[in-house]
Amino acid sequence: MKWIRKLLVRLIGIKAYLKLISKVYLSLTNLGFLKKSYPELFFIDRLVQPNWVCLDIGANLGYYSNRILRNIEGGALHAVEPIPLFAAIWKSNILPSRKKVSLYNIALGEEKKQVKMSIPVRDGVVRHGLTKVDTGDNVGQSALSFDVEMERGDAIFSDLKQLDFVKIDVEGYEQFVLREIESTLRTHLPVIQIELSGRENRSISYKLLTSISYKAFILDQNKLKPITEDELQSIDQDFYFLTEEKMQQFGSDLICK
Repeated sequence: MKWIRKLLVRLIGIKAYLKLISKVYLSLTNLGFLKKSYPELFFIDRLVQPNWVCLDIGANLGYYSNRILRNIEGGALHAVEPIPLFAAIWKSNILPSRKKVSLYNIALGEEKKQVKMSIPVRDGVVRHGLTKVDTGDNVGQSALSFDVEMERGDAIFSDLKQLDFVKIDVEGYEQFVLREIESTLRTHLPVIQIELSGRENRSISYKLLTSISYKAFILDQNKLKPITEDELQSIDQDFYFLTEEKMQQFGSDLICK
């Protein structure tokens, strides 16, 4: 498969390649395929409720945004995607609907400034899902780099009247995003689905969220299973954070006893 992906990028360019693979992926998942490969994506159908207001931080090409929109009739989606190339493809992948949809072409982080973000190349393959803020210790080749504006999350979303679900996937930058959206989280206490890489990032993020009365879970056989901080450090999958109130709301249908 790697040689096919390399050839496609060479023949049609990165933008056309990303448009193609995203359309194929969305077509397959919308038809119900790939459930075993991407259980957390399909769990959105059980987790996210009608009339919810949702925030997709690190929206990329729109896979989670698309799934969320299928389940929030009467609700709203705010998506954050800093890479202009990805944001353009996101727009082409999100079909017009009667739901309220907003896209913010910014990065979220610890301060208002301009940062450089790059799409990495690993083993000769463009890895659009691993795009991150460039730092001095970043190693490896990049396919494209972009100068993007960074904003504090609370500065952007403090006026929200409702927030029920937040998905965060920002390739190791989660601790900084969480610090600067903490006030918004404390106000609304939404369900959080988050990808966390790195021991320090996991530890800081866990401590911040549990200080707001959240508890940590993972997806296990299509239900949410509670985990400890030690277990969180050894598990390689998305994590969910819920308050006691949300746990009671979902009950045994979604929460493992």
